[in-house]
Amino acid sequence: MTRQALPGTPELTLERDVPCQLADGVTTYADVYRPESEGPQPVLLISSPYGKEIAESNVGFAHPSWYARQGYVVVSHDTRGRFRSEGDFNPFFREGQDVAELVEWAAELDGCDGRVATYGFSYPGLNQLLAAQRKPTPLRAIAPAFTAGSPYHEWFYDQGALSLAFAASWSNFLALDIAVRRGDDAALAHLSAALGDAMKWYWAQPLNAYPPLADGHAPFFFDWLAHPTYDEFWQQIEVDHSLVEQPALHVGGWYDVFVRGTVRNFRELTEAGHAPQKLVLGPWHHMPGRPLGGASAEAGPAVVDDWHVRFWNETLKGEASGVFDAPVTAYLIGDGWHDADAWPPSATTPTDWFFHSAGQATSSFGDGSLSTSPPEAEPPDVYTEVASYPPLSAGGRSCCIEGLAPMGPQISRCGRKLGWFSCTRRRRSTTICCCLATARSPCSQRPRLLTPTSALASATSMGLGLRSTSQMAS
Repeated sequence: MTRQALPGTPELTLERDVPCQLADGVTTYADVYRPESEGPQPVLLISSPYGKEIAESNVGFAHPSWYARQGYVVVSHDTRGRFRSEGDFNPFFREGQDVAELVEWAAELDGCDGRVATYGFSYPGLNQLLAAQRKPTPLRAIAPAFTAGSPYHEWFYDQGALSLAFAASWSNFLALDIAVRRGDDAALAHLSAALGDAMKWYWAQPLNAYPPLADGHAPFFFDWLAHPTYDEFWQQIEVDHSLVEQPALHVGGWYDVFVRGTVRNFRELTEAGHAPQKLVLGPWHHMPGRPLGGASAEAGPAVVDDWHVRFWNETLKGEASGVFDAPVTAYLIGDGWHDADAWPPSATTPTDWFFHSAGQATSSFGDGSLSTSPPEAEPPDVYTEVASYPPLSAGGRSCCIEGLAPMGPQISRCGRKLGWFSCTRRRRSTTICCCLATARSPCSQRPRLLTPTSALASATSMGLGLRSTSQMAS
């Protein structure tokens, strides 16, 4: 391999397609970016199924060359069975072992000082957690952003319900490279067209014969369908947070499909007490390319890069950066960035909120409302579920691209701030985002719940209660 200078960045060199042979004999490949500076440097490692040349830089993160200019050797690796790397790709199942081996390999590269930190969001976020469980010696820090540690509960089966648009569109996308690797041009054309028309295909039944993927280029999709309950198939790829001992930077978005899991990663690693943890929550959906919900440029994607560099400077180079001064930094819509001592903040006052209805609350324009008073003699709402005509989500948290899945803010904002609530139904809990009127808002004094249809369906008759998990300032 030959090191080459990057155009416009003479202070860096790039070594392409550096081989890394894994323990089972499969050879994978990485690109290595090195700063032309004196002495060895720590390593930043990302292992991605989306192409090592991109390294998630087109969807929110800075390019590896930018991180290298901050004084780090950056290793961008193609996951087993993806793009340049050999082997077969089966999501999740080899990632922990593979990335742990990669950490050991990267620590020995020329120009590296033996200290390694991993980074990446979504899939490369989960594989960091799975690798950290194996405690590779050179691994000093992890940055699992926009991700969750339970593929069953927090990826594909939210409270047992299949996240169809996410699972189907992501599988379709992954199948594109599989078709390329097999040299199947006809399949590639079919898969590309199906992905562009994804919304139409979500109506196809039965799902176990899903037409866009029926040619066998994404067999893992049908594996997920074949395991609709939390069985051994899923348990073996679940993160055990008690085994993760590295300091971590957790970045999540209010509208991201994984935000609940990102917060759980932070909380469980904080409770384990092995190393300091940092949680950053911003007004983003799954890809932090632009702020949502009326947020300003102060919540732009550069914020994410800056937090990462501060985190690495402290955990890898020992430079005080203040990154851990507050365990949590969150962007409140309409009120900017705020620090907190925990999540939820310790100053939070738990408050029970209840759905109310005059009998027609089954739409976002209905007569549903929120109140701290329990419902009394109120008429029930009736919603008829028809399996062949399911209600579509109206925004919210999904994955991964607008146009393939409903995502982002789709609720009216009559109040000044958005609140996050844990909605508890006797045997089941979920999380919803709602808007509260405040004393200085032009809304009626009684806060209105303005959510997609399904959130209000039969709320009164089911005795649904709400408990606030964050303090709402008036």
